[in-house]
Amino acid sequence: MLERFAARIPDAGEFALKNRVILVQSATGVPIDVALGALPFEQHCVERASEFDFGPGLRLLTCSAEDLVVLKAFAGRGQDWVDLEYVLVRQRRILDWG
Repeated sequence: MLERFAARIPDAGEFALKNRVILVQSATGVPIDVALGALPFEQHCVERASEFDFGPGLRLLTCSAEDLVVLKAFAGRGQDWVDLEYVLVRQRRILDWG
């Protein structure tokens, strides 16, 4: 499947092995990060995932907001903290804070 996507960085294979993330882009240039899960928490994220309707004909399997908060905090990059704040603000009324 990944043959259909172009790498976003040089040495994408080496980066993927080191960071467990494949950085690709779609044919229209949309950046896509594919996480390579290996930890029990990541397995639980997949088990708790649900479909989200992004519009006509576009349903994707997504992790829960709570799992996304944990994943973003663990990654800890600058953009992750920005993303995390956005999730907390947007989902504050429905998050399982426990």
